[in-house]
Amino acid sequence: MAPRYLGEFEQMVLLAILQLKDEAFALSILNELEGRAGRSVSRGSLYKTLERLESKGYLTWVPEPGSPERGGHPRRCFTVSGNGIASLRESRVAFNRLWEGLDGAAEGKATLRGAQAEALQVQQLANIEANQGLMISLQAQEVLSTNEVGKSLTDASDHYLDMLGSALEKVAEADE
Repeated sequence: MAPRYLGEFEQMVLLAILQLKDEAFALSILNELEGRAGRSVSRGSLYKTLERLESKGYLTWVPEPGSPERGGHPRRCFTVSGNGIASLRESRVAFNRLWEGLDGAAEGKATLRGAQAEALQVQQLANIEANQGLMISLQAQEVLSTNEVGKSLTDASDHYLDMLGSALEKVAEADE
């Protein structure tokens, strides 16, 4: 059987239904999506997705009696089918395969090559130098300028600021 991959929102809807168990009504699903996934969704988008997932055989529903607040109108309680669970698993396996070896990227560390990597290294060094230079400048301000230590710190600060300028020039050159 061919893999049945799901879109991101379809996966979220099915997972929300699984989380809600016997309380998987449309409004509960909306609240679950917003609460757990931080995703605000219109009712129309949700209903359209529920219909699509039902037509694919990924979920079923049963009517439940409506409350007096709903004017007695029945509501649908959704359940993920065996096919829906299988499809969720297949999608998860596919994503896990794509993430293999990208641990650094998952932590916000992009994999760069060539000039981009060199420029990033130079920029990181420039940031380190800037931080060191700033720390020295702050220390120098704390010591009186007439003090011999203060003069040494000011000189060191100037040195680091010069190095920072050189590093920033290298970054600019690498960007060109």
